[in-house]
Amino acid sequence: MPDSKPQKIVYLFGAGATHAELASSEESLVSGNVQDEIGLLMKNVSRRVFKKAQQEPIFQKSILDIVTTPGGAENIELFISLLEKNSTNKDLVDAAEKIDLLRQLVEEDITKILTADRCSNFLLHNALFELHHKTSFKDQETLIGIISTNYDTILDEAYKEIYKCDPYYAFPHTEDKNEKIPLLKLHGSFGWDSVILFGKERKIPIMPLGVNKNYLQLPYNYIWGQAFEILVDCDILRIVGCSLNPNDIQLIDLLFQTHLTREKPFVIEIINRQDDAKMFKSNYDFLPKIRLPEEIESNLGIIGVSREKDSPLKGWLKGLGDKLPKTEVGKTTYLKKLI
Repeated sequence: MPDSKPQKIVYLFGAGATHAELASSEESLVSGNVQDEIGLLMKNVSRRVFKKAQQEPIFQKSILDIVTTPGGAENIELFISLLEKNSTNKDLVDAAEKIDLLRQLVEEDITKILTADRCSNFLLHNALFELHHKTSFKDQETLIGIISTNYDTILDEAYKEIYKCDPYYAFPHTEDKNEKIPLLKLHGSFGWDSVILFGKERKIPIMPLGVNKNYLQLPYNYIWGQAFEILVDCDILRIVGCSLNPNDIQLIDLLFQTHLTREKPFVIEIINRQDDAKMFKSNYDFLPKIRLPEEIESNLGIIGVSREKDSPLKGWLKGLGDKLPKTEVGKTTYLKKLI
């Protein structure tokens, strides 16, 4: 007899999830030129930041030769990591200052694109929370946590809108720990300018781009510990717009550790385009239960995830929404706009 208990679900969001909001609200984003201007994938941000950096006097000719090569403009985090590792090289005078400037340009680039007017049209994250919180879908699945590698506050605002409360970030000594679904921002947030830790208000710095990340400092040791706990407890991890590049070694290690801790591995469902999902499975095939989009579609009715012009997240949400009673979907605010 099949187990009737709802499956425990965790989501892992990357830059592609925020990019999906842009693609869903601005159809012109399928154009390559528009993606270069406002796209939020790593390659889009990297190209714009490198272009701005070239105008800064601090960057020497030797640096510019690197960032203007065909592959050099695709991954700003990898480039920062290389600067960190070679900071003693005499050709990289003032490397720390260059790194700080690149990080500043990344933050300015992302926040400039995510304006209040543009974000007011976003609905995918809201629809996802509605699906789990306000429909009968919650009888099939229980959302036990959200993990994000993004600095932006798109998830935060969607959480507030649907749950009518501030997110639980797993900061130490938070009284409502057991009352809310945790939103675990592994690298921090642009919105943590005024956070109360141990009775004192402080600004929490984001984990910087590059390899030199200190996950042992407050509050990141608590956040990563909570991420470990929910992954050990979950049945399905859904990865949305997160490719796990080589600079995500700590996150990859976290997934590996939780598999070693559990009695049996959790399922990993890739909500992404078919080619990207296949590459993910090829790169991380030591994680044993990875489901590709077509495998998810056959089990859960997901549609649209492999069409080039569609947002995988939008297609996936639409597929699940189509399975709900129309009267129920009609009572939602955001999900019904996708059906």
